[in-house]
Amino acid sequence: MPRLIKPLTNLEVKARSKIIGSHTVGGAKGLSLRVHRTKGEQFKSCYWFLRKQKKKRTLVTTIGRYPEMSLKEARQMAQKVTYEFQHDAMLRSE
Repeated sequence: MPRLIKPLTNLEVKARSKIIGSHTVGGAKGLSLRVHRTKGEQFKSCYWFLRKQKKKRTLVTTIGRYPEMSLKEARQMAQKVTYEFQHDAMLRSE
């Protein structure tokens, strides 16, 4: 059974954007923020990604960069991508 994640606020996401790693955001199933180093320790790159299961494979899709794409926009995009993913799967099974 999947665990339930408390949706993060904008301030919590801003704080997590300074910590290297992947951070589950909540509010949309599979949505996370990935923070990694680029060109040494001083520069960090942050982007939103969505993780989905298809059969026994995990699919990861990048949906935007943080802070160019806000938390609200990322959640909306994640829901749109999830809907398209499920709709595509239903069409292929028919």
